[in-house]
Amino acid sequence: MTDQQHLFAIGAKYGPQNFYGIKILGRPKQRYIELNPHPSILKTFVEEGIPYAHHHVRLLPCKAIDGVGKVIQINLTDIPFLPYEDIKHGVSAALSPFGTILDFGLKYETTQGWFMGAGYAVIQQDEGTVYPTLHHTIPWGSDGDVIYATCPDMPTWCRYCHEENHTKYECKKAKASILCYGCHSFGHVVAECPTATSNAPSKKQGFKKPRKSYLDDKEKTDEESSNLPPSKELLKSNYAPEASTTPKSAPISKEIAADNVKLAAYADDDDDDDDEDLDYTPNNADESNSDDDDMHYSIDEDEDNFSDVEIAGARLTGTNSIDLTKVPEDEQMNEAPTHHGSNLFYSIIIMSIHIKFNYASLNCNSLVKISSSSTQSSYLRYLRLQQYNIFSFQETHASPSTIPSLDMQLQAQQTFWTAHCGIASFSSDYILTKIPTDTIFPSDRLILCKVHHPHDFYIPFYILNLYAPADSNVARREFFDSIYHMLLHLSDTTLSLDRLLISGDFNYDLCRDIDSGKGLFKTSPNWITFLQQFFHNTMQCNDLVSVPTFQRRVGTASSIDYIYAGYGLQHSITESTISYLQPTWSDHAILHSSFSLGKSKTGPGIWRGNPQYASNPKFQRMLTEHVNDLMDNMPTDCSPQ
Repeated sequence: MTDQQHLFAIGAKYGPQNFYGIKILGRPKQRYIELNPHPSILKTFVEEGIPYAHHHVRLLPCKAIDGVGKVIQINLTDIPFLPYEDIKHGVSAALSPFGTILDFGLKYETTQGWFMGAGYAVIQQDEGTVYPTLHHTIPWGSDGDVIYATCPDMPTWCRYCHEENHTKYECKKAKASILCYGCHSFGHVVAECPTATSNAPSKKQGFKKPRKSYLDDKEKTDEESSNLPPSKELLKSNYAPEASTTPKSAPISKEIAADNVKLAAYADDDDDDDDEDLDYTPNNADESNSDDDDMHYSIDEDEDNFSDVEIAGARLTGTNSIDLTKVPEDEQMNEAPTHHGSNLFYSIIIMSIHIKFNYASLNCNSLVKISSSSTQSSYLRYLRLQQYNIFSFQETHASPSTIPSLDMQLQAQQTFWTAHCGIASFSSDYILTKIPTDTIFPSDRLILCKVHHPHDFYIPFYILNLYAPADSNVARREFFDSIYHMLLHLSDTTLSLDRLLISGDFNYDLCRDIDSGKGLFKTSPNWITFLQQFFHNTMQCNDLVSVPTFQRRVGTASSIDYIYAGYGLQHSITESTISYLQPTWSDHAILHSSFSLGKSKTGPGIWRGNPQYASNPKFQRMLTEHVNDLMDNMPTDCSPQ
C-alpha cells in the first residue's frame, strides 16, 4: 500500500482533525506509522484500531516505547512444552531480572500450528539501573532446567555444548567426536593433522624418479664394484664376463618397501646361458635411492620353456594386497624349485589415496545470454574450466529449446534442469540420481539428487539445490516451510540428513536479517531452527560467513547464497572459497567447498605386467584357458565389479 492509502484509511475512520500529527517511517515494504491521537478518541482508537476494508485487515495500535534506556530483542529456544500461561509465567520469572518485559510471544509451525520450543521476548533496561549480564543459558524454574537465549550483544557461546567463551570449533566436546581421515585419530581434522602434514609429499617435488639401469652402475669405480657380490641374474646378463657361469642357487628374494607400496619378487631360471635374456627394471615412484635396488629379471622367450608357468587371477588378500601369480609350494618353503621354466611372484600393497570432492554453487543470473552469444560462450567456458566435480546453478532460465545448447557447451557427464535450477556432474566418479519430489512439494525451484560412485568407493550422499522466491516475503516463507516438511518426510525413508548438502540462493541474509532479528519475517522460523539443528554452514571453514556473495551496485552487498552440510559431512570439509565473476556474467559469487570423502580402494602402486609375456603365444593360450576356468567357477552372487 502507498502512504496516501494509509492516510485515507485513517482519515476515513477518525478524521485528520482528531490527531495532533502523523509520521510514516521505515522502508517501502515495511512501514511504521507514528500517531498522536486526541484524548477524546484515544480509547476508541486503541480498541478498534484502523480497518482496511479492501484487504479485510484491521491493525491495532500499541503504545510507543519510551526513548530512555536500552531495548533488547531476545530469541528463545528449548522452551518447555507447557500450557501457554505456564510458559508466559516462566519466561517472566526467567527474564525479569534482566529488565522490563515489553513483549513476549511463541513461534508456531505455520502449516498446522505446532509449537516447537521457540519464542521471543523484548525487554527494556532503564538508564541508571544495574542489571546482571544476559547469558546464553538461563535457568528455568527450580528443577535445574534451562532455556537458551540469543541476542546481538551476547558474549560468545558454543552451538555444540551451549557454554560460553568459546565457539563450536574450539569446543573440546565437539572435537572429541571429530575423526581425522589422515591418522584415524579423534580430536582434529585432516587439514590440521600433524602426521598427515609431515608425511605429505611436497608439491614442488617430482612424483616419479628417473628410471635406473645397469648403465648408471657401470660408472662406478672398480673398487666399489668389487665390494658388491654379483647377483645370479647379473651374471647371466649380456654385460657379465664371458667366463662367467650360472651357479645353481636358491630363489632370489628381494623387497622394495615404501610407506604404502611393497614389492616382493621371486625368480628362478635354469635356462642355458646362451639363451637370449631380457633385462627388466621396475619403475616405481617409491624406489629406494640405494644402488642395490636395481633388479634384472631374465625371461626366456622360447615357447617350449613356458610349459611350467602357472597363472592365477588377481585376488584380494587379508592384507589388502594383490597376488598376480601363484608361488609354488617349494618356493614358499624357501627351497629351490625343481621344475624347468620361469616363475615370478609379485605382492603389491595398494597405495590408497583420499577422494577429494569439489562442489560449487552459483546464482548464474541466466546461463542463456540472449543479447550476446559470445558472452554466453565465454561464461560457460569459464565455468567448465573451473574443474568442479559437481556444479549447482540457480536462476538458470533454462528451457527445452536451450537445454541442448547448455549441455553441449558445459560438456558435463550428467545434467538435470528446471526453469529455475540446474545441477551438473563433470566426473564419472559422481553419478547423479534425481529423487522425485513432485508428490510432496511440486516446484521447479529445487532439484534433489542422490550422488554415488559406480564402484561404491564412498558412502552415497545427497544434494538439494534450491532457488528461493525473491519478490515476496510471504512466498519465501511458504517455500521454506514446504522444503522443511518435505525433508522431514523424506528423511524417514529416502535420504539421510547427516549426508545432505543444501545449497542455493536463499534470498535472505543470515547475519543481517536472522541473527540480528530484524528480518525474521523474510523466512520460516521452522526452516531456521531446522538448519541450526541438523546442518553446518560450510563457509565457516575459512571464516567466510560474513563475506558478501551478492553485489548489484556499489554500496549494495549481502550474503544470500549458502552451502550447508549435514553433520555427517561437516568434519570432512577441507576448504571453502568465494570467487567473484565479471559483472556481465553474474552479480553473485561462486561458493565452493571441498570434502574428503574417505580413501579410494585403488590408486598409485598397481604393478604393470611385463609386455614380453603378452607376445608369447604359449602364454596367451594359457592365460585364455585360465580366465575361462575362473569365469566358469566364479560364484553366481558376485557383482560385475
